[in-house]
Amino acid sequence: MGLFPIECIYAFIEVKSTLDSDKMDRSTKAIGIIREFAKEKKYVVYGSHNDENGNAVVGEYEFHNTLPPRSFILTINSQLTMTTIQEVLKKYTKQHNAHVHGLYVMKKGWLIQQKAYTQPHHPNEFICDNESPLATFCTTILRSIQSLNIGAASLNRYLDDDRQT
Repeated sequence: MGLFPIECIYAFIEVKSTLDSDKMDRSTKAIGIIREFAKEKKYVVYGSHNDENGNAVVGEYEFHNTLPPRSFILTINSQLTMTTIQEVLKKYTKQHNAHVHGLYVMKKGWLIQQKAYTQPHHPNEFICDNESPLATFCTTILRSIQSLNIGAASLNRYLDDDRQT
């Protein structure tokens, strides 16, 4: 647990001992909030240019990357059926503008993944995997992170600092 700027978060996991409708509501609400923070992400690249005297100068150039962090839910158990979990996930991901890249129920051996947003836009659709769900969950986390452009965070905007370039 820690406090990190949104630019430093590429994925996160909500961990629950048991999963019920209320906990899914709270988890998807938190996911939705983090997705909103992602709209403000700023990164920097460094490049050189010549100043007015023709001297090479390295500068910091800021850019936006609003792709939200990848979000997951890991729970030990749930009394809900797989069908009910999907229905509740659909309701709350839609309500909170959340996207759950993977939900793994350990004792049941269930993995539920929200389908990627594609064109035409089909949010809130899910697929289930009961074959090697833990391995698929771990692989999904790694692949999800690898799909993001990882860059240097523009941290000067968090500081009261005159040295911003």
